[in-house]
Amino acid sequence: MTSQLPQPLTSAPDHPTAFVDVIAHRGYSAGAPENTPIAFQRAMEMGARSIELDIQWTRDDVPVVSHDPSLGRTIAGSGRIAELTWPELENCDAGSWFDGEFADQRVPTLETVLKLVKPLPGELFLDLKPHCQWSLERVKIVRDLLERYRWRERSVACSFDPDVADRFNTDPAHPMAIGYSIASIESFHEVFARAITASARLICAYDILLADPDLIWNAHASGLEIVAWTVDRPEDALQLSEFGIDRVITNTLLPEITSESDV
Repeated sequence: MTSQLPQPLTSAPDHPTAFVDVIAHRGYSAGAPENTPIAFQRAMEMGARSIELDIQWTRDDVPVVSHDPSLGRTIAGSGRIAELTWPELENCDAGSWFDGEFADQRVPTLETVLKLVKPLPGELFLDLKPHCQWSLERVKIVRDLLERYRWRERSVACSFDPDVADRFNTDPAHPMAIGYSIASIESFHEVFARAITASARLICAYDILLADPDLIWNAHASGLEIVAWTVDRPEDALQLSEFGIDRVITNTLLPEITSESDV
């Protein structure tokens, strides 16, 4: 069922919102192999306040940080991560595909990353893949890790499947921020009312926001934060800033924007 959006605003806000955050997409993935320890370390060195990362599951229920469900593109080897145990995966080369200097990089566990990014001043945006089996037990494993390393209150559980994101915020005594990932205008309409009810952040493909800035203004009118992904051109970031976007996810970290928006 398509939800009913508020009426579009007639003009942009008088004072567009400055960026609250520049979020490093899979770490500093323009300068290091994505989702590896060196990518997260370099993102922090570059001044990123927040980081986005992807979570997959091994066969023996270890949450690992990787975008693709299969080896081959960024991880040497073949097969699906879900069919491998952690001991079978932990020594796979995850850096040589980017450059030979990163041949020592391996697939990190979520726990490894949580410890590594402890100095990060902002938030972690966790991309929860819908194709994974997100049982209540697996949700508990991730939430327990976030709690142990004091990340629960500074993490956002995001997914293209709202049901998956919602599972991370069912404990009223220990709430957690969630986000609905959106790739099309149709998806935006489908989840908008649900996002209001769940107080979920909207994580939107940047091109649909550039094409229709009313989406940004309507989100703000409904009290929702809205984040654009993946924004690598400064001109696009500046345009979104004028429209009032709250945050951008970027591979390049957009230093021109970061230096002007450290608020």
